[in-house]
Amino acid sequence: MLTGSTVQGHATPEHTASIPPSRLAQTPREPTYRTTVRPAMTVSRTIKNQAQTMQGRITQELGRVTRNRRLQRRGRTDRVSGSLNQTLEKAKGAFRRNGSSPR
Repeated sequence: MLTGSTVQGHATPEHTASIPPSRLAQTPREPTYRTTVRPAMTVSRTIKNQAQTMQGRITQELGRVTRNRRLQRRGRTDRVSGSLNQTLEKAKGAFRRNGSSPR
């Protein structure tokens, strides 16, 4: 055993002087884990991101037809933002612990 370290959540004698006796009597708590399984990406987020992407495509095309660069730029921003949000949601789902997401 290393001096000054903790073993399985128990304090060593060197560290017990600063810990009140009421805390020493407590048993270590078991770690709590999420019991509900959340889907990798909710349907509402998917629809929201796809709607933003589609709105951006329509706005960009409308700007192209009317030769309005500001409208084109706004449409491109919406399209890219929706696509980026969709990609970020998929990436978050890939790194979740519960294993419900595609690998």
